[in-house]
Amino acid sequence: MAQVNEAALERCLGAIEATRSWSPRVVAKLESLVRTGDEVELYRINPIRFGRDRGVNERESVELFVRAAKAGLFDVEWHLICPVCSAVVRSFRMLRHVQSDYFCGFCNLRQETALDDFVEVCFTVSETVRPIRFHHPETLSAVDFYLHAVFSPLALVETGKRFIDGVRPLIRAVEFLAVGASETFRFDATPGLLHGYDHLTGAALNIPVLDEPALAEQHLRVTLEDDAFRPEHPTVSTGPLVLEVTNTGSKRGSLVLMAFPPQDLAATPFRNYEPFLHAKDLLTNQIFRELFGEELVIGVESLKVRDLTFLFTDLKGSTALYDRIGDLTAFALVQQHFLSMKRIVQANAGAIVKTIGDAVMAAFGRPDDAARAAAGMLAELEPGGDTGAGRDVVLKIGLHRGSVIAVTLNDRLDYFGQTVNIASRVQQMADADEICLTDEVMRSDGVSGVLGGFASGREEAMLKGVRDAMSVHRVRPRLQAGA
Repeated sequence: MAQVNEAALERCLGAIEATRSWSPRVVAKLESLVRTGDEVELYRINPIRFGRDRGVNERESVELFVRAAKAGLFDVEWHLICPVCSAVVRSFRMLRHVQSDYFCGFCNLRQETALDDFVEVCFTVSETVRPIRFHHPETLSAVDFYLHAVFSPLALVETGKRFIDGVRPLIRAVEFLAVGASETFRFDATPGLLHGYDHLTGAALNIPVLDEPALAEQHLRVTLEDDAFRPEHPTVSTGPLVLEVTNTGSKRGSLVLMAFPPQDLAATPFRNYEPFLHAKDLLTNQIFRELFGEELVIGVESLKVRDLTFLFTDLKGSTALYDRIGDLTAFALVQQHFLSMKRIVQANAGAIVKTIGDAVMAAFGRPDDAARAAAGMLAELEPGGDTGAGRDVVLKIGLHRGSVIAVTLNDRLDYFGQTVNIASRVQQMADADEICLTDEVMRSDGVSGVLGGFASGREEAMLKGVRDAMSVHRVRPRLQAGA
């Protein structure tokens, strides 16, 4: 086991402990992982699994790793995962480097990048705290490289077994190929397909195995020419096979070769994945946006998010408020209101995207969390609420759910698209102390339960910039509805 840098570890743990009050022994559980975990455990840690295995609330576990990364205990990685083979096609240290699409050479599949689908966020122990062999991938064995660095452990087959454990028996060859070097592999070919892949160059190799026995031991020579494998013969027969692979290209290559039986040849996406931290989960995490805001600034490309819920708020009569109680008092009251809104959004797994004048725009990964935040905002402003604002602050709220693209505006991660426009228009429909939400939100799992104690009505509305009428629900506390 590698030596732990005690000074660096203590410095990181002290920084984490100072950020907030944690549940009992949470930081100690993290320390135990760093000290006693094996190198595979400390490479690409899944914070969801960490919380599940150690009895830590999921939300607290994610915040723990985010704050630990900021303290220097872990490095953050963003992985683009192929939905068919679970390979980590590309890996990035910062979101700004993630591309709008990616290609898996193993499956010959191009995939659009959607931040809520197959973009995983994981954490690796910092080399300054505890060095592990995975910090230097160029020194890994080919087995470690493919089974731990290339193929993700997240995909599950129908039996519940991890995909990577299921394919181990299928592997017939796995090795690095130095420039000019040859490697020889001997095994029995079985009917189906010998499918090979070089993650370093993207080259793929496909050799059908005919369901007819070979008359003698077969020899097949294959060359790797920078970005393509060239087999000497297009097929082989069932039986003993000697495979010789030579790298005639100008750069180091590799080969992982698997024998797939005929029934496993259809490439279909996995339906089951171990729960993991999606990129979208961090985009709607207030702590991450505050601590790593510079990493969320995307470069020239926009990235798609298939499903986000947006909450817009505005203050009714704010101009009259400034006139009635004076600029300084009104400004202080509005700032207090913003802090209250931020606290409620964060408590309900959302994040403030921006403030616009007296308005707030927030994003949530789940519509029921957005509805819970909206209800909490109205409750905060009721007599006896925590803001102490009385009725000087009167709130209007709108919610809508749908797909958007993440873009960079004014050096900040923002969202663009019709979903955002509709959420803003729905908010403009709301009256004082009222939530307006679309059918897309109201019919989502858990939302009716959150708003069950509210009076509601439904209407068809024509929104500016929207061609067809939309169903909008007006929701308000029952006491106010009956007033």
